[in-house]
Amino acid sequence: MSLSADAHPAATVRDLPDATRRDVPDATIRDDAPLPSTLMQLPSTLAARYRIVQPMPAAGGEADLLLVEALADGQPYVIKIYRYGIVVKPEVLARISAAAPDQVIHLVEYGQADGHGYEVLEYVAAGSLRPWLTAGPLADGQVRALVRELSTALAVLHQHDILHRDIKPENVLIRQWEPLRIALTDFGIASVAEATQHFTTTARTLRYAAPEAATGVIGMAADYWSLGMVALEALTGRHPFAGLSEAVLSYQLVTQPVDCGGVAEPWRTLCRGLLLRDPKQRWGQAEITRWLAGDATLRLPVDAGLSDAEASRARRFYRLGGVECWTVGELAAQMAKQWEAARKDLGRGFITDWLRTELHDQDLARTALDVLDNSKMGADEQLLRVLMAMAPDLPPTYRQWSLVLEDLIAAANQANQGDEAFQEWLADVYQRDVLEIYAQAGNVEYGQIWADWQTAVKDYKKTWRKALANNPFLAKAQPDLVVVLPSLLLSASSPIFQKEVNAEFKALVEESSNSPTWFCKLLAGSLHYGGILAIKIFLSTLRSMNQLIANRYLDNGDGTVSDVETSLQWMRFSLGQTWQKETCINEPNQYTWNQAMVAAVTLNNEGGYAGYCDWRVPTKKELLTLVYSSSGLPKAWNDTGRRCEGNYESPTINQLAFPNTPAWGFWSSDRDWNLNFQNGYPNIRNESINFYVRLVRGGQPDKRNKSLRQR
Repeated sequence: MSLSADAHPAATVRDLPDATRRDVPDATIRDDAPLPSTLMQLPSTLAARYRIVQPMPAAGGEADLLLVEALADGQPYVIKIYRYGIVVKPEVLARISAAAPDQVIHLVEYGQADGHGYEVLEYVAAGSLRPWLTAGPLADGQVRALVRELSTALAVLHQHDILHRDIKPENVLIRQWEPLRIALTDFGIASVAEATQHFTTTARTLRYAAPEAATGVIGMAADYWSLGMVALEALTGRHPFAGLSEAVLSYQLVTQPVDCGGVAEPWRTLCRGLLLRDPKQRWGQAEITRWLAGDATLRLPVDAGLSDAEASRARRFYRLGGVECWTVGELAAQMAKQWEAARKDLGRGFITDWLRTELHDQDLARTALDVLDNSKMGADEQLLRVLMAMAPDLPPTYRQWSLVLEDLIAAANQANQGDEAFQEWLADVYQRDVLEIYAQAGNVEYGQIWADWQTAVKDYKKTWRKALANNPFLAKAQPDLVVVLPSLLLSASSPIFQKEVNAEFKALVEESSNSPTWFCKLLAGSLHYGGILAIKIFLSTLRSMNQLIANRYLDNGDGTVSDVETSLQWMRFSLGQTWQKETCINEPNQYTWNQAMVAAVTLNNEGGYAGYCDWRVPTKKELLTLVYSSSGLPKAWNDTGRRCEGNYESPTINQLAFPNTPAWGFWSSDRDWNLNFQNGYPNIRNESINFYVRLVRGGQPDKRNKSLRQR
């Protein structure tokens, strides 16, 4: 593979790697994308000698990077200005500068100015190793030269008790390829701490970090692990952990060896030596020197850092999703990533056969078969339980999505933004008690999350029951529980969401002075997050009810109103009329009593109205609830059965709710009975006489209507 400069894409010093969720690179030295001008100013000490050309991308949080030119000769440099308050230890920087061989970025100067520590660094225009590895594997000769350069640089640094701590392709700058000359960069972690301090920080890059970094204590061997990862990636063109989430990656580091099977000898031996999980056995400068010299007596340790899983390899691999799995841990990790394929293979018996005949683990195969024999479990739950038996330490996963708390919160946020796939997934997690399954297996964290989620759901349902008992018309505002489950999970597990809910609840209490008494009592009671979410949902509907027509009728916006006193829903127009632009148009039809009964049935059979097909002719008692006496005599809502008295308006019905109502008789479902809205008085008339009809729904339907529907 030829790596000529003119054949390569425009280089950066450090380009973004194929990152996991948190695995983002630190600050870059150069990027070809156009960058905005900066409002930053150089400290006075530097401003007298350098001019800012442009700011540089800086993903890290400890410093800003600026590309500058020297005023004296126009030479480019990179100035790293540390955040205010970060004290750069000059003795550490001096040690790096004095120890730096040709393979380390040149530290031109350093110091303190205007309250900020700073470093002036060499500018390497050719860029970093990253884009070359992205393009594909390097040639053997190039990898050999890279290993030699890196190991030489690390040896000199380690002689001076300096750990780099973050060796990765983005931090390996290429001065030239033939012969290879590199420059290690980004000593941010080392330069702000004592050089002899061996406690690591979260600033490391997980994909290149040694397993012992998880303990917080590292030594020189950690740098050689990182060198081994870079070499393996250079040989294969792909990082061995590419595509893994941070949780799965951490699990692999602690429990599984790095797979070096994709490279041939003698490279496999070198990579295995550098990637031994035991830092005491891991190869270092001495072994690399012997390997480069072709020392035939060089050997790996007897166990070569083999894990229990490596020692119990199957006679033949199990291929899943194009990956060869030799151990139960490897297969479990792949099954979690290839959920659909694994579910099918498990159901067909392929996986249990492999466990029994190739891995010879009869106990594990028997456990899996017992799970499959349980017909009460769905296929996803069966796969989940088999995975837990195969790899108890595998990061919690369900249907290929991580159950790590931060991932659960991310899924809930996605669902709340309208992602139906995450909405359905969370509903499945809840309905199948997935978190409880992990809790029963001893995972205390998931037991608490599950308990808090259930509490939120119970409080949500309880609050809705109270609201509907006081105002049944709120039911139309109640969504399916599936829609609300993501918010209920967030209310149980996300401090940020809880803070928002608490703030909204405080506002609800302050704005509730004009609300119904029952609602004020509800707010004053013992409410948890689930209850507050329920109130948030129905509050807008409740407030709209404060705009009731005549303080009694709720406008449903579809040509119907709901009577909050009787819970009946009425058509605002008489049959034959049409509801249009907030009023009734056309003349209403008149019917005999039998025709009125049949008209209601016909309307329902032909699709009904406003989404309902249970409209009916009202009873006499129900019609009386519509009588309104504007004189107030014998009472305003005159359901007494007596004529309206005094100086009242006719028709005797609220004309805002029921415009263009004729002042004449309307049939009831009680045979021969009608109600005359000229005076609000019920009459008995022969059923062959023609009267008007207004339909109703809700309440108890008249038996005659029911018998007609059955006919």
